[in-house]
Amino acid sequence: MRKHILPVLTLFLLSPVVGELVSGSAPPAQWLDPSTWIVMVPLYGAGALLARELFVRWRSGWLGAVLLGSAYGILEEGIDVMSFFNTAWPDLGASAAYGRWADVSWVWAVQLTAYHAAFSIAIPILIVHLIFPKARGESWLGCFGLAAFGILLAAVVLTGNLLFRSVFSYSPPPLPYCGSIAAVLALVFLARRIRPPAPDSALEAKPLPHPFLYGLAGFGATVVLFYAGWVLTKSDFPPIPTVLIILADGAAVAGLLARSHRHGRQFTDTRKLALAIGGLLLFIALSPVIELQGINEATGENPGGMVCVGLSAFFLLALLSVFVWNRERRAAHPRLTDTFTRD
Repeated sequence: MRKHILPVLTLFLLSPVVGELVSGSAPPAQWLDPSTWIVMVPLYGAGALLARELFVRWRSGWLGAVLLGSAYGILEEGIDVMSFFNTAWPDLGASAAYGRWADVSWVWAVQLTAYHAAFSIAIPILIVHLIFPKARGESWLGCFGLAAFGILLAAVVLTGNLLFRSVFSYSPPPLPYCGSIAAVLALVFLARRIRPPAPDSALEAKPLPHPFLYGLAGFGATVVLFYAGWVLTKSDFPPIPTVLIILADGAAVAGLLARSHRHGRQFTDTRKLALAIGGLLLFIALSPVIELQGINEATGENPGGMVCVGLSAFFLLALLSVFVWNRERRAAHPRLTDTFTRD
């Protein structure tokens, strides 16, 4: 792990930054609270590192990363904080009652699972792979590191579960709660068994759509996800179609990843980054709106500083885009690079 200490630390911190800070779920003021660094950061960081280590070792590709990210989402929201079941959870709002059946807020559960799969796990891993391209296919943790972060994640989840049971004087319904555990195990098993589609020689010669279109696809998928979770839950729209919309949205992204992977080298880092940036742009665009809303009465969170977060995220993503584009250009024109180096 010492050899890869920089990518390990970067992913450990980037996962909670993307999943909580950039999204506005945990604005800057919350990061001054020591409990954020004791509970939230290790929860996200250990989860992302374990997911990344497993899908690299198992060679399950980005579909494996999405499955492991979904397992993480259920682990956090269903098993740790129990927001799938506890209607008193402050973030739920209208989702507490909308689509609720058998003690589970199903729309919220599906939406949060998809959210964490993309924004807490897959996108942070992708960004770190682009920052450290030479280390992307290597194991970072080793057996000791894998065990250490596994123990850390288990300890944080167990501690959080006991804490939230005490704070809310709440115990989850046994059958759905055990179902969450079974779902995590099933998703991990699927991630172990799945293999990315092999590149198709007939498709490798065909160019994929422009990166801008990948960015548009990422933005559109995020808009659909949050429209379903924020707008439809407050309307008379039936819950079952809402769940199906979220599932179809996730399936469309998974299908895009699978189809793009079959194009082999045509699925460039620029296209992968564009897909991720498109997903994050909604949060960046909404950062002024979040700050202008003022203190959240339900959670007591102060959104001050979200404009700075949005601008910083936009600047850093633009910088990474230039870095990745220049790297691909140098790789495509090695002779030109050598000429400049000799001169």
